[in-house]
Amino acid sequence: MEGKRVYVNLNPMVAYEKGLITWAKWVDLNVDPRRSRIIFRSMSPRHNRENGWKCYKQREPLGFASHPHVPQQMLVLKEVLRRMRFPVYLQDITAMSALRRDGHPSVYARAAGQDQEKQQHLKDDSSDCSHWCLPGVPDLWNEMLSALL
Repeated sequence: MEGKRVYVNLNPMVAYEKGLITWAKWVDLNVDPRRSRIIFRSMSPRHNRENGWKCYKQREPLGFASHPHVPQQMLVLKEVLRRMRFPVYLQDITAMSALRRDGHPSVYARAAGQDQEKQQHLKDDSSDCSHWCLPGVPDLWNEMLSALL
């Protein structure tokens, strides 16, 4: 909903940009940069077959120059932040995390009721790229944040 207009179908990138712009306007109007600091952590990257980042059964990180992909969400985010008056620090975890296709639980997880041998032979569809192993990549995000503070 925007004003009195309800969108039934909205491109996800347009919706993301509208949400960020609404947030940015609120920050610019309501937050005092002399008293506050805002750190915006970027999104965790997607590793899937559609974008070539297959992570199932991966045990090694990608080489730095092997996959210079910048998600469209990052382009939208950087443009919104660039237009803001309030100085927002972007903690860009996307590029760093994209290299760690090996940091997902895929082969390390054990499905309920299955032994390790069966788990190792699941198809690529069962790869879990929305969660990360701990200790691992999220710990680095937090260490970066701690250093910023």
